[in-house]
Amino acid sequence: MLVELARLGALELSARGLGEDPRSERETIPSGVTELDRMLGGGLDRSTCTMIGGNSGVGKSFLGLAFLTAAARRGERGVLFSFDEWPGEVAYRCESIGMPIRDLIEQGLCEVRKVNPLGLTPDQFAAWVRNEVERRGTRLVMLDTFNGYELCTADRNHLLSQMQQLIGYLKVQGVTFILVNEIAQMAGGLTITETGMSYLADTTLLLRSFETDGALHKALGVIRRRLGEHDETFREFRVNSNGLFVGERLRQTQGILMGEGRHEDGQERSVAGGASDG
Repeated sequence: MLVELARLGALELSARGLGEDPRSERETIPSGVTELDRMLGGGLDRSTCTMIGGNSGVGKSFLGLAFLTAAARRGERGVLFSFDEWPGEVAYRCESIGMPIRDLIEQGLCEVRKVNPLGLTPDQFAAWVRNEVERRGTRLVMLDTFNGYELCTADRNHLLSQMQQLIGYLKVQGVTFILVNEIAQMAGGLTITETGMSYLADTTLLLRSFETDGALHKALGVIRRRLGEHDETFREFRVNSNGLFVGERLRQTQGILMGEGRHEDGQERSVAGGASDG
C-alpha cells in the first residue's frame, strides 16, 4: 500500500508503511469459540476491520470481547473504547459469563476506556487510538458502539472520511479493528448501518433476535469476509453463565435475514428481519 506522510486529522500514516500491503501475509485471530472461528475460516483476519451489527441486547459486545480477551491471553494488548458502558460494568458483565477480563486488565494486556462523545472530535479520538498503537503497542482496537462515535460530529461526510482514514492507518500498523454497531429495528426491514459505512468493513457479522413459538432466540451469520471463504449459514447463538455458544445451522427456521420466519412445517413465525448493506 503506497502511503505518504499525510495528516489524518490527528493521525499520520507511518513512513514504514510505504510499499507494504498490510494484508499480504494472511493470519487469523481466533476467539477461542470453536464454532465461531470455524465460521470465519479460523478467526478474524489480522490488519482488517470487522463490523459486528445487531439489535440491542443480542450479544454484540460479548462477541467482540471474545476476540479481544483471547488475543490478550496470547500476549497481544487490546483496548476497548466504550461509548456506552463504564469499565466496571464491562468487567462485571464479562465475569458473569465466565470471561475473565480483570486479570488481563491488571496485567496491562487489556484496557477498557469510557468515552464521552460530547465535546469530543473525531481528530481527538484518532489521537487516542494513535497513542495506544504507537506508544503502548496495542494490536487490537474495539469501538463500542459506532452509534456513540457518531455523536462526535453532526457532519456525516466528515465522520465517514475520518473513520475511513482511521481504518487505513490501523491496517498499515498491522492492528485489527472491531467496530460494533447497533441496529435500531427489532422487526421489519433493516440496514446494517444507518450511515452507509458498512463498505469499510472487511468482515461483517450479523447478530439477530427472532421469535419462534413464543420464545426469543438469537442467530449469528457471517455476511461478508473479503479475504477468504466463510460459513454462509445462520447458526444459533447464546450467551449464558458458561460463556458464548455457537450452535448448529438453524435448519428449522428459514427466512431470518428476510424476515419471513418460515418453519419447515410451512407455518410462519415472527422474525426480526430483512437486511441490506446500506
